[in-house]
Amino acid sequence: MIHALALVTVTLMGYPWQSMIFIGPHSQVHPMIKGNFGFSLGMTYVIWISIVVLLYPLCVYWNSFKVRNKAKWWVSYV
Repeated sequence: MIHALALVTVTLMGYPWQSMIFIGPHSQVHPMIKGNFGFSLGMTYVIWISIVVLLYPLCVYWNSFKVRNKAKWWVSYV
C-alpha cells in the first residue's frame, strides 16, 4: 500500500512513475532524488499514522475471518 501511494504521489508531483522503479545494474539515481523531493518528518508521521488507522479495521476483520475459518487450509497461508 505504501509503494502504491508513493507512486501516486510521484505522479501527482509531476514526475513519471518509472522514476520510482530501480531495476538492474544500470539504474541511475533520478534527478528528483537529488533535489528537494519528499515530505518533512512530521508529515511522514501523519501519513504513517493515517495508513495504520486505515488498515486496522481490515486487519481486525481478517483476524476474525481466520478464527471463524480455521478448518480451511488456505487461510493460514494468507
